[in-house]
Amino acid sequence: MLKTSFITLRAMASGLRHAFRFRTIPWMDRVILIGRGSMYVSRRDNRGRRILAMAGVTQPNISSLWHALSAKMTPDVILDIGANYGEIAFCTTYSNATSVHLFEANPYLEKYLQQSIQSRPDCGIFHLHMCAASSSVGIVSLTIDKKWSGTSSLVGEIGDSIFKGSGEGQFERTEVSSIPIDTVVNCASKTLLFKIDVEGWEINVLSGMSRLLTESRSFAGIVEFDERNLARAGGSANELRQSLSSYGKVYLSKDFLPTYNEDLPAHGDFLVLKNINLSQLRSSGSKRPI
Repeated sequence: MLKTSFITLRAMASGLRHAFRFRTIPWMDRVILIGRGSMYVSRRDNRGRRILAMAGVTQPNISSLWHALSAKMTPDVILDIGANYGEIAFCTTYSNATSVHLFEANPYLEKYLQQSIQSRPDCGIFHLHMCAASSSVGIVSLTIDKKWSGTSSLVGEIGDSIFKGSGEGQFERTEVSSIPIDTVVNCASKTLLFKIDVEGWEINVLSGMSRLLTESRSFAGIVEFDERNLARAGGSANELRQSLSSYGKVYLSKDFLPTYNEDLPAHGDFLVLKNINLSQLRSSGSKRPI
């Protein structure tokens, strides 16, 4: 009981800090993003409730990095691949000249993403694609995690974990369309900002956006990796790193250090840059992004 109360109080304290830092207000079924509309979530989803409890920010370091990249780069095109409720894409504002594309395969999240987009003052720059980003056009099997939508995947059931919260695990399998990013977005000679978080399917996504990455004048990307999930798709974190390094310089986003074969953690986030000066993303005297 005492341990549960402590965890609850700690979560509340984190939520208050995030609300102040990121200018957010959790309210009923949404998080009000001051000056940026609202982010709607399902209260029946443990991840949706977690987003509300954390004032819309469950990954503060990634949200801060995304904000810094967007502000420094002023990208022409933005891709949030594996958007979930849009926590990262919706965390900041963009130029009216920017085109923002959200890719999400889970059909249950469509209405929440649509509501969030329509609430934004810059809703006209957003494009929602309810499909799985992959290496080819086709049909793929999606395992929907009904308990924690963030671990819905194309690699099968991802087992229960303490971060998923209370309740029995429940999964649903369905078929969804898959599409390469290269067939949707033409970004040649432009500045690109992207995020990939697809629970093990990252290498397939990269295969489907090779032209975009090759032809873009400059880009920055945040790519989550999990060794176990990548292995279930037939890959590895090192293979993902090597694939990314063929397009740009690869760092671990936690500390902006270069990556090598022997020092990859089991789980983390890569930062990949092409013609972007890393020093521009650091605060004066700090390794943290502005």
